[in-house]
Amino acid sequence: MNKTKIEYVDYTWNPVTGCLHDCKYCYARRIANRFKGWTDSDGSPHTDTIFKNQPRELSEPLYKAVEDKVGKWPKAPYPYGFKPTFYKYRLDEPKKLKKPSRILVVSMGDLFGGFIPDEWINQILEVVKECSQHTFLFLTKNPNRYYSFKFPNNAWVGASAVNRSDEKVIQMGKGFIVTNAHTIADTMSFFDRSFLSIEPLLNDVSQDIDISFIDWVIVGAQTGPGAIKPKEEWIQNLVDMAREYKVPIFLKDNLNWSEKIQEYPSFNKEKDR
Repeated sequence: MNKTKIEYVDYTWNPVTGCLHDCKYCYARRIANRFKGWTDSDGSPHTDTIFKNQPRELSEPLYKAVEDKVGKWPKAPYPYGFKPTFYKYRLDEPKKLKKPSRILVVSMGDLFGGFIPDEWINQILEVVKECSQHTFLFLTKNPNRYYSFKFPNNAWVGASAVNRSDEKVIQMGKGFIVTNAHTIADTMSFFDRSFLSIEPLLNDVSQDIDISFIDWVIVGAQTGPGAIKPKEEWIQNLVDMAREYKVPIFLKDNLNWSEKIQEYPSFNKEKDR
């Protein structure tokens, strides 16, 4: 578990990493592939011949073979790159955090992608239930899968909306980037605590979404090489929509918006709509 620069949470928790969506704008894939692999004790690169394309499970860390400056063996952060991996030894990390915190679950992957086994998700949700002092935020491009699980009261479920022309996202069942403006309401009104993350904002999605049943909206810009800068009207349209429905909206700093708008919902308040 790590302190994070993501403005709207305190920590990120990655008991699972990896994703098979293959989004071109994905920052997490760039990071994971940059630090992938590990080495055997003799310093030679380890060859992954066992798992191939199967999801991976690790009960203990894998390490790099080269000692760091203080004589420790550094852990390999993403030994399998961006392929789905379950780090079972990370499950208890939130239990060690005493101060109540907001925790983003699996910032380096998509926990509810169709390629993640149910048992991984259930084990994570059990920890969330045990850590009632914290607020856990989940985010996915595949929100329909939320229906298959029972979420504790300290969990918020989120859906990722990016680009109205992103055909790969459109094809994901009742995803959030679709031409039917009622899709978000249909999908998320079932949940008491839901939010929408529009990051990176790559187009004007305001005409394609319905936030009337959403409890919170987060908007951010693309970062990294070749980043697309959002147009002012795209951002303004989302702000206007949030004001219309009285939904808190959080504009990330990377939007460079003229006014600092970083609103939060009442995380512990029962839904009143």
